[in-house]
Amino acid sequence: MDRRRHRPQGLLAAAAVLAFAGIAGCGLFDTRDPRVPGISGERCRNLTDPDSLVENITVHYGQKSGTSCYSSMLDTAFAFHPDPTDSSNNPDPFAGWNRDIEARVTTNIAADSVQSFRVAFDSLYQTPTEDPGPPRRVTRFYEYHLLVNRVGHADTTRYQGRSDITFQQGANSSWTILNWQDNTDGSAFPTWGRLRADHRVGF
Repeated sequence: MDRRRHRPQGLLAAAAVLAFAGIAGCGLFDTRDPRVPGISGERCRNLTDPDSLVENITVHYGQKSGTSCYSSMLDTAFAFHPDPTDSSNNPDPFAGWNRDIEARVTTNIAADSVQSFRVAFDSLYQTPTEDPGPPRRVTRFYEYHLLVNRVGHADTTRYQGRSDITFQQGANSSWTILNWQDNTDGSAFPTWGRLRADHRVGF
């Protein structure tokens, strides 16, 4: 057998193996890092069910790039209700809290923060309720915490409590946030309502 006739094929095979190894070494087949919530470029999920809205809150709340996404989920009849203790201690910031105020406060929070802002709905502390309507409504009872790092502050601020959020399905089948009741959870941490009140400035 003439070995010279098979040498090019052998060289080509060896080159292919080396090329594959080089590509693999460059990370083409490496496992991707998990997606970080709230990063620029995350799309706003369609408002097809309450889970989509919760995901949008988790990803977009407190992010400059996500304020329009969050505002788009607020029902025209939206109302926010603070924890009764927060309200009794300082009622003025919470007066007449409607859709417009919620949208502006959310914009202020995003502008003030933020090296990082993380929302976590940790668990349900009560079984969800549903009103078949019409309009159809679902209320969920979440334990939550927020972690906020502001520019110029070395420490992370933790907000923690409970949110009773009522979602409503409209005539076009899209869902909105109709009502948000904030409650303390007995911990020493300030609530989401306190964060909101601190950013209701000038209106």
